[in-house]
Amino acid sequence: MGNVVSISGGAKGFDFDGVISGAYAACISSLPAPNNKNFVGRYISHTSTEASPDLTSGEAIGLTENGLAILVVQHCYKPVSFTDYATQGTTDANTAISHLNAMGAPAGMFVYCDIENFPSATAGAEYAQAWANTINAASVDVLGWVLRTTKYPQSNHGRHFSRPLGEYR
Repeated sequence: MGNVVSISGGAKGFDFDGVISGAYAACISSLPAPNNKNFVGRYISHTSTEASPDLTSGEAIGLTENGLAILVVQHCYKPVSFTDYATQGTTDANTAISHLNAMGAPAGMFVYCDIENFPSATAGAEYAQAWANTINAASVDVLGWVLRTTKYPQSNHGRHFSRPLGEYR
């Protein structure tokens, strides 16, 4: 999917649950400070098939070629409809790895998991721990989670891709 780069503190970005054209990426990455953006959070599915608004390799190429790094986030559940949180965390991590491999994502990047709508902090933590363990065991350096409440541990670290897909795999 390209090179992995660290983005310094103070970088500005946004998340979007829809396809972003290369032309729009070029426009927002080249706005004069303080309105310009350095990265965009784009989503991948927790199901085996990506939905139409989810990140594709073609979109990633357009984003990176036009100046935006990408922070990948695996969708949350709405609502959580399972009760074996650790097993589902493992399953979803494997799905994320599969999607990233299909897109040619580089080693060394992080993928985040959007954890929302769990019935308790314990349930969310079981899911997150299994998800993180599976990601780490896959020998792809991807880890992190995005949280919408203060109930769970939080990671604020991230690496983002900055070059077009297909250059490195």
